[in-house]
Amino acid sequence: MRYTDDFYFEKNRSYYDVLSHLKKYFKGNEIQAENMADEIQSLCQFDFKMQHIVDSLEEMNVVFKSLSDMEKMISKVSELANNTRIWENNGYTPNEMAEIFGRKKNTVAPLLSTSYQGSVEKVKMPVKVGRNDPCPCGSGKKYKNCCLIQNGH
Repeated sequence: MRYTDDFYFEKNRSYYDVLSHLKKYFKGNEIQAENMADEIQSLCQFDFKMQHIVDSLEEMNVVFKSLSDMEKMISKVSELANNTRIWENNGYTPNEMAEIFGRKKNTVAPLLSTSYQGSVEKVKMPVKVGRNDPCPCGSGKKYKNCCLIQNGH
């Protein structure tokens, strides 16, 4: 019955992790930290885009001390997003949907990682065959006396 209230949301472990991390930036102002955590949870539930969350943090003057702190926050927000019940998923979380459909759970790559290195393939350039080189077709003839003539050059 709690879910019939439009403003209700489940405060799970991921929510409390985000809230705990936010308290460091609001220097003891727990109400402000909780309001920010609620807003982040709402963005995760209805229109999850990390940029919207970063913009909200900037509006509240949250300044990260280091790249590592920012990565921790992004990781916690991503964990919250993946464990938030979503209407379009019939109340399932993205992680639960991944389990149902047998897919890998969503994770966050480090910000400055080399995650794209392995996905780059080397392009093979065609080898230019000289007129007096052996023909690439394997006939044993010179290229000029074999495929060059057949190609009409």
